[in-house]
Amino acid sequence: MKKITSYLRNSIDYSSIIRNTTVGSIIVAFLIVGQPTVAAGLAISASPLAMFIPINPTATSAVSDTRAQQVEAYFAQWDLPAGEYAESFIVYADKYDLDWRLVASLAMLESTGFKNACGNNGFGWGSCGISFPSHDEAIRTVTLNLAGHNPNTARYYADKNIHEILEAYNPPETVGITPNYHKKVIRVMDEIATIDISGESVQLATRK
Repeated sequence: MKKITSYLRNSIDYSSIIRNTTVGSIIVAFLIVGQPTVAAGLAISASPLAMFIPINPTATSAVSDTRAQQVEAYFAQWDLPAGEYAESFIVYADKYDLDWRLVASLAMLESTGFKNACGNNGFGWGSCGISFPSHDEAIRTVTLNLAGHNPNTARYYADKNIHEILEAYNPPETVGITPNYHKKVIRVMDEIATIDISGESVQLATRK
């Protein structure tokens, strides 16, 4: 076994492997340490043959999630308090399986990003007749309902697309509704989605 290992160390050109693959890091770890190596959640035994176990190089790649940064940056353009709750918008959207931009966009239309919220209710929920102990709880409640997880309101929102949800949330025939309300919500959603978070620069959306 020692002779085989020595041969492999001296005769294989690892440069291209090490530069381009996750396998390269396993090879280096084995050759230098000579101990079992763990990569991509798999234990690799200290055997020369283990060096050649194929590993999906994407398994160890971290997926960059900039959604909270995008929401925060959107509201930051006007220094609006809703930006402080960017993480909550994303956490509850994921938890209840709702488009991550929707509730944040409603906050913009209904209360100018919580600037004009009534009783921590920045969504006009219950025609603003309902108060919440915190903005976080308001975000959770509205997201849960719009995703169709509240049995009391599921008939309005469950299994609906964005346009159908908005139709139920604020029907076009509602007295005093903001003209083109639904289109404006969709526009804000698009603006949030197009904010580019890259390195130190933030490409902010421009409202027209």
